Amino acid sequence: MELVEVIALAHFEDTRIGAISTKQRTRVPKHIAEQLIGLGLVKYANPTQAVVKEPVKTEAVVDGGDEPLLLPPQGQALPEPIATLSRRGRPSRNARS
Repeated sequence: MELVEVIALAHFEDTRIGAISTKQRTRVPKHIAEQLIGLGLVKYANPTQAVVKEPVKTEAVVDGGDEPLLLPPQGQALPEPIATLSRRGRPSRNARS
């Protein structure tokens, strides 16, 4: 029996788990959680993250074939950014000339 943590969206009482108050966190069996979610009484506290797998990025070649992007050689460094932005979107004082 897998337990999942849910948050109550409304006050309700269930004979299997008892009285639950709004915004109360509780752990219930997964099948009960699914039923209560279907009724709109609870939501998952920590929903599972969907795993997104990105395909290998390719760049179209003139003849229509796909060729993987080239990465810089191991010894070659990538260019450094010239200015960094502050939290307000302005260049930081250290980067100004």
